[in-house]
Amino acid sequence: MRSMWFIVLCLLLFVGCGTCCFVRYWQFHSMTELLSIPAVVVYGREILNISVAPDRVDSIFAVSCVLRSDNSTIGANITVEGVWPRKRCSVTHAVYSTGNDVIVGLKRLSDNTFEWDERNPLQSIAFEGFSQNLMELATTCGLQNWTSPDGVSDTTCPFCGHPANVSNPFQTVCLIDQLTNETCTDVPRPSITGVCTCDKTRRPSKDIEVTGGIGIVVIPSLVMVLMTVLLSSSMTW
Repeated sequence: MRSMWFIVLCLLLFVGCGTCCFVRYWQFHSMTELLSIPAVVVYGREILNISVAPDRVDSIFAVSCVLRSDNSTIGANITVEGVWPRKRCSVTHAVYSTGNDVIVGLKRLSDNTFEWDERNPLQSIAFEGFSQNLMELATTCGLQNWTSPDGVSDTTCPFCGHPANVSNPFQTVCLIDQLTNETCTDVPRPSITGVCTCDKTRRPSKDIEVTGGIGIVVIPSLVMVLMTVLLSSSMTW
């Protein structure tokens, strides 16, 4: 699988663009690896975009389930700050969109305000809320203690017997059975080595030394969206 991403990335080397972004030391990381980093991981959907300034758009996100918390209050509706514009190496917006059920890693900024906790350039910190992804997270250590958002009395996580329940493709095991299983898969916290640099005036020299990863020049948002879709889809294969 990694070899395929290497080929895709190589095809994007040194393509002309207005503002070029150079990523060095890039390595692919799985969904569980990336979600092992943020202090807050939630499942839900964006319900509204709000323009708070000429150069900033915030998101109102409806939380259905808290997969991991930072031991502080996480309400049913939270604000995710600065979803637009983003750095050119950010691709979370390709998955995180209004009405789309997603699992997303967040960093807390204040009581009810968060931001995407993006760490690896060219990889989204939001993932489609597919049953396969939820089933994998349900058996991942540190991401099994699912709770409803604070202030919500009903069960809003995808458990058995609830309208939001998501069971496996064969409809034989509900998520609650996985969550109560004491056995979980330990996912070590990855070392993120990718570094993104954007420069409007020049593109990086072709002889920049790159070791321990991949160096690429990133073209504008269209290609980044395509790459995010490809990378995200790999999680469900």
